[in-house]
Amino acid sequence: SPVHNIEYFVKLAKKLETIVLEFKVKTGKDGKSFDHVSTKHIAKKLLEEHGIKIDKRKFINAYPVGALGTTKFKIELYKGVIATINVHLSEK
Repeated sequence: SPVHNIEYFVKLAKKLETIVLEFKVKTGKDGKSFDHVSTKHIAKKLLEEHGIKIDKRKFINAYPVGALGTTKFKIELYKGVIATINVHLSEK
């Protein structure tokens, strides 16, 4: 793949920050979700919905999320270029 320069990653970071990825999860009576969304799910959805390919290993301190509402994930796109993406979980 072509080597991208830092400007490319800075632009990509800005774009990622405008995206909210929506996931529907099954929840129990207490509002706790049964499902968890992992970096693998996030990377897949980014590619499918936005055509952006991110290696799931680029996520920083990421763990699967099960809490309803918005969780911010950090992605190191390039050395020193860190993007934040919003992942929103709501009930199915």
